[in-house]
Amino acid sequence: MKTSLEQSMAIQVWLTDGMDRASERISEIHAFDTDLCIDQTRSHSVAELGDFNPTGSDEAWMACVLRPFRGDFSGVAILSMDPDEAFAWVLADGPKKDIVGAFIELGGLVVEGLVAAGREIVGSSLEPGPARFREDSVTGCLVGTHAPSDTVAVGCVLKVRAGGRDLEARLHVLMEPKSMGALLQALSVSLH
Repeated sequence: MKTSLEQSMAIQVWLTDGMDRASERISEIHAFDTDLCIDQTRSHSVAELGDFNPTGSDEAWMACVLRPFRGDFSGVAILSMDPDEAFAWVLADGPKKDIVGAFIELGGLVVEGLVAAGREIVGSSLEPGPARFREDSVTGCLVGTHAPSDTVAVGCVLKVRAGGRDLEARLHVLMEPKSMGALLQALSVSLH
């Protein structure tokens, strides 16, 4: 799926607003403020996944949080990080007994930020589902969702600054074309 400049800018507005909301929520539970900044964004179909690889190999083992969302449009968001960077983000808040649980909570809040921004854009029902953890390659996580090949995948590089550390994550949001169309319509941009 190719997006126009106008569509890409609309998607960027949604993602940026979502990351601002997520940063606020994370600051409520994390000792250090976490800044989340979208660095690169690209929309493509799941069939074109191999074309979007801004940071290293898609075959690298990653710590991933998957969280579905449902309502006026639905999909799943996947936050993935190098395990060492995920560990550093969790421990920026101090020692934890449950490292994986803390990472699931942080990743889940990133998706909640997107959902809250989407709910405001659409103006009605949109709710996140339960978050779950998976260790896999990004490609493995995306394929593991069993999304059809025409599913729209919005992929972005996410810069995470927490506890004085600069970290990097990848965020993928998968939606059916009609769900992406509903989002773009709510953003007052038509899907071509």
